[in-house]
Amino acid sequence: DLVRELAARIYARLERAYAEEALRDSEARLRLSLSAARMGIWTWEVAADIQTRDANLNRLLGLEPVETRLPVSEFLQRHVHPEDREAVAAALRASVEEGGPLNVEFRVIWSDGTVRWLRDQGDILGDGKAGVAHMAGACVDFTDLKVAEAALRESEERLRLIVEGA
Repeated sequence: DLVRELAARIYARLERAYAEEALRDSEARLRLSLSAARMGIWTWEVAADIQTRDANLNRLLGLEPVETRLPVSEFLQRHVHPEDREAVAAALRASVEEGGPLNVEFRVIWSDGTVRWLRDQGDILGDGKAGVAHMAGACVDFTDLKVAEAALRESEERLRLIVEGA
């Protein structure tokens, strides 16, 4: 009986060690994928107004790539472009009040003045019966697409002027 008990405990510890290693590997692959895709993830404890941002999201905000826990109001005031703040705040409020998904595009301003475009998608976590407690989401930097769209519009305008002049 003692040998069986010892073997069962050793087996349980080995299983746990294998599961922990698999979890670490999975988390490392997720971090690498998010970084390569220029994406970051966040969670928001709505009642406490605390947003947890992963290192990749802070990198997209022009910050040191470490995980942080700060109020959403700090995110809005320090990072979101002044012209986009109310739209982002309204989208967050609507998602919480209506219990629906979040989908918003906005600009952020880095401390050096660089302006980047982010698309933020999120949703409520849980069943929503006891009120919204948490949200989670992901941001992706799509500045390159915005720059390409602006260049295309400019090129089309030049072409239009040339055609009109001819």
